[in-house]
Amino acid sequence: MLGDRHSFTLQSMNNLGLCYQSLREYEESEKLLRQCVLVGKEVYGARDVETIKAMNNLALLFHYQAQEEDNMTNETTSYSSERQERKLSERNSKCQQALELYEECLTLLDYSRPVNSTTNDVGSRIITSTSSATTKNPVVLTILHNLASIYDNQGKQSCALPLFRDCFSSCMETLGFSHRETLQMMHSLALCLHHSVEAKIEKEVQEKNVHEKQRYSHGRKYQNDVDARESEKLYSQCLTLRQSILGENHPDTLLTAHNLGGVYLTVCKFQLAAPLLVQAFSKRREVLGENHPETMTSMYCLGLLYEREGVKGNIEKARELFEECLKQRSQVLGINHPETCRVRKSLDNVS
Repeated sequence: MLGDRHSFTLQSMNNLGLCYQSLREYEESEKLLRQCVLVGKEVYGARDVETIKAMNNLALLFHYQAQEEDNMTNETTSYSSERQERKLSERNSKCQQALELYEECLTLLDYSRPVNSTTNDVGSRIITSTSSATTKNPVVLTILHNLASIYDNQGKQSCALPLFRDCFSSCMETLGFSHRETLQMMHSLALCLHHSVEAKIEKEVQEKNVHEKQRYSHGRKYQNDVDARESEKLYSQCLTLRQSILGENHPDTLLTAHNLGGVYLTVCKFQLAAPLLVQAFSKRREVLGENHPETMTSMYCLGLLYEREGVKGNIEKARELFEECLKQRSQVLGINHPETCRVRKSLDNVS
């Protein structure tokens, strides 16, 4: 009736592509999203907002695929070295495709320009050319946030942090401190800072060749780390606001409580971590159900807390939680899923 080049048809095609993505039908999703981008450029122009949104969605698809490949390569030990190498190559290719699309989006929106820089990272070029006026555009904020997220997932926190800070600052200015989008940006910044602390600890552990069972005690040295303290502060502020605005039992509130407990766990502040992780697990089990992925994540992290505390009797609690988590993840996700493999490894450490 409308034709395959009508804006409503393209919108429906885009939505269907996103549905396939959520179902992990990536081939079908990519085909539809590529068609949206192609037709959008031909009919409405590359600078059309809807065309750029379609490009962002295609970049997100590549980002999700890269994350999945990364998890499978890192956690699934049954892969041969040849297959691991192939998976890593596929992951890098997807990351590069996502980064190039994000760069194209921002160039089309006139929010990036060439600058004198010795680095090839897209983010470093954008950081130097993004003004406070440009990042007030919601489309730009979305793309910058997604770009920062892919850098964070790649372990490039030095590229991600300035972008997250820019997004957070712009949201506070335009939407207010208590707006839901501002809280999401605050949470993302806190998470990236948390990842930065974890990366520092991991680097030291690798350099000093620390034994597996002693590696986590190194977190104590980072209790006063600048990134750790800022992450704790942002998570705490976000938690207070989400409790007030969304309620104690909202999934976003529980996620923030869990992550605040997580950063305390990373730097061995066990007394502060314990009530948050216990509460997050209890409420997620009540609100989301026993077999929900976030409930299982809370169960696993609570087991890590008991393992690392080293208190008499808590190792048994950790073992029980790991056993239950392994059982549930094996049933829900499968025995070779990366998250299942991670739990199995932790159970072996306390057995």
